[in-house]
Amino acid sequence: MKLECIQLIEYNTTSNPKDTWIMSKSRGFFLAEVLISLSLIAGVSILLLKHQWQLNQWMNHLDLYSQALGLLDNTVERGRGNLSMPKPPKQFQLALQGNQHYKISWHSPILATCCELQR
Repeated sequence: MKLECIQLIEYNTTSNPKDTWIMSKSRGFFLAEVLISLSLIAGVSILLLKHQWQLNQWMNHLDLYSQALGLLDNTVERGRGNLSMPKPPKQFQLALQGNQHYKISWHSPILATCCELQR
């Protein structure tokens, strides 16, 4: 089964009519060629979507990390100034360890373990 797309140019390699290969008799693409091309395009598209998803997950992780770092710095400064501690957002757990040692932890969607920062 062939799909007709374009008419190819006649190609003559020798002057002998027996050895002449006429491409104009072969028009279009075979169905197998089209299916292979489509499967390659689909495979590359899936790989690019997977890569985009992984980048998105890492960006979310970095965003949580930067929020946790800012929250920890803010908490340490408030602790040094003997100010009241703000309640952290629900994705973070803030703990006081000893005198003026703070630990903040959160769950990362990328890493299997919980992430934490200490100061």
